[in-house]
Formats: sequence, structure tokens, C-alpha cells
Amino acid sequence: MRKIIACVWSALFVVAFALVVFAPVARAHSDIVECTPPMDGTVETAPEKLTCKASQGMKAEGSSLQVFDANGAQVDKKDSAVDLNDPDRLTISVSLDTPKMQDGVYTVKWTTVSADDGDEARGAFKFTVGHGNAQPTATATMAIQTSEPTTAPTVAQTAEPTAAPAATATPATTLPASGSTDNSALVGLVVLFALAVFALGAYGIVRARR
Repeated sequence: MRKIIACVWSALFVVAFALVVFAPVARAHSDIVECTPPMDGTVETAPEKLTCKASQGMKAEGSSLQVFDANGAQVDKKDSAVDLNDPDRLTISVSLDTPKMQDGVYTVKWTTVSADDGDEARGAFKFTVGHGNAQPTATATMAIQTSEPTTAPTVAQTAEPTAAPAATATPATTLPASGSTDNSALVGLVVLFALAVFALGAYGIVRARR
């Protein structure tokens, strides 16, 4: 009977150890980690293509990039694709419709499907083209009329135009990746479970040997 109890506790010990080692790996996501144009960066003019790298291999089916302007209009050519020439399947890109892209802040929404476990992740980030949200400055004109009627025509005087202040690019803010779930809570629970099993296992083995 003592041998049976010892075997049971040993098996629980092995299971708990496997959970600690493999649980974080099983829930890994393929997150976008690097892009050109850079994430939260600024470029002078709109590029022909947006190219991104992921943290792990992606499946071609289901993985995509979409680019939107400040009004929510899609400004890519809807040809997003994983680079099949990349043996690790870490690269994904989409062509941009540059005539539609004026100076401003653009939002990239991405979706990836992990090639390892099929897990889907979603997220978003921004990049800025040119001077961001530059606003034109209106030139004021002042009309001056004489208070008493005279034979001289009314003189219209135009104020000297003032130089518009240099527009400052609006800092881009990264939106949280909704699909990239923090696994710390899960790992913590698994570790606590493993410690409890370790303690019970040690106690059972000691009792079985008496």
C-alpha cells in the first residue's frame, strides 16, 4: 500500500513539474515586435509598403495588417500577406495607397495566427507621416474706412502675413494589443499549485518510507 501511495505522489510531482515548464509555452502569442515605418515613429513621406516582424512564426491564413487614417478610412491596398520566402514566417507586409496619405497620424491594426499552436493575437499601434496634425493658419485682413465721406476712395489695408509656427508632430500612442494576454496570473496559479503538490508529495513519500 505504501508503494502505491509513493507512486501516486511521484506521478503528481511529475505532472506539476510539467505544468510549470510547459504552460507558458503553450499560451505564447505571435506578437508584432518591429515595423518599417517604425512603431510610434515618424516618417517624412508615406512609404509604399508597411513591413512588420513577429515574435514567432505566423500562419498565412488569418494573419493580416490594416492601416487607417485619422478619419477611419482604410489607406492600404488590402493585399496583406505573410512573406512565404521567409523560412521562419516572421515577416508580414501590406502595400499602402500613398496618394490617400497626407500628413497625419495613422493607425495600424494587426492580427496574427501562431504557426506553433494556432493561437490568434490582435493589436494596434500608430505612426506619423510628415508633421502630423498640421493646421493651416488663416491670414487676417483689416479694412479701414474714413469716418466722414470724402472724394477719396476707401483704402483697404492688409495686415502683414505672420509666419505660421512650425507644426509639431503629435506623439503617437501605442494601443494595447487585445489578443496579447498577460500570462503572469496563469503562471502564478500554476506555480502555487506546483508548490502545493511538491509539499504533499514530499510528505507522502516520507510517510510511505516509515
